[in-house]
Amino acid sequence: MKLSLIRIANRGEISNERLHWKVIADTGLGNYVALATVYSSPTTFTAMPKSLFWFPSKPVKAGDNIVLYTKAGSAKSEPQADGTTNHFFFWGKATPLFAANEDCCVTLELNSWEASPLK
Repeated sequence: MKLSLIRIANRGEISNERLHWKVIADTGLGNYVALATVYSSPTTFTAMPKSLFWFPSKPVKAGDNIVLYTKAGSAKSEPQADGTTNHFFFWGKATPLFAANEDCCVTLELNSWEASPLK
């Protein structure tokens, strides 16, 4: 895993609820999915996620920050003075996903996947 989830900020506040990852090694974001789910223990999650966000294909570098807001908005990137970049994405939800203490995010790294044929 080349992303590390740092925190869920402003839980329950749709205007500012967001997830923050640090990129720990150069990677492509299109290999990652964030699942909004619920846990009953640190290693046991509900079988059906509430929602998922598949990041668009985009190269990111070690030290960059990835911020995913729950609300709607337009993706953008902002270069920083230290040479890193802050990348902002938006889930497009009208209500918060992480209001309860048991709400959590599971980040998946997809090394391979296949879609069904369009028939």
